Amino acid sequence: MAKRIVEIEEGSYIEPTKMRVREFFIQYLEARKINLRETTYYNSSKHINNRNIPKLSNIPMQKLKGIDLEKFYSDLSESMKPTTVRSIHQIIRTALSYAMRHKIV
Repeated sequence: MAKRIVEIEEGSYIEPTKMRVREFFIQYLEARKINLRETTYYNSSKHINNRNIPKLSNIPMQKLKGIDLEKFYSDLSESMKPTTVRSIHQIIRTALSYAMRHKIV
């Protein structure tokens, strides 16, 4: 309780959200759409809808852990080329940075 009070006073407290990974990625992609080329948007959307979301979709954003992502990348690397895995990682990294800037996580 004292820790939360300190976080609130410092402005570092983030209100828990019930937003799940799937909802966040959809929201993120729509927010970024105007800044992306059509092909970039299409490819990002394809990766999110076909690969990222199905495996991580039901995890609440506040509960997404590094170990979840490590397992996800490990699973991907068994069936995909390293360049594809790096591309998906770039999307996730950018999206999670966006989430931190907007205090979603």
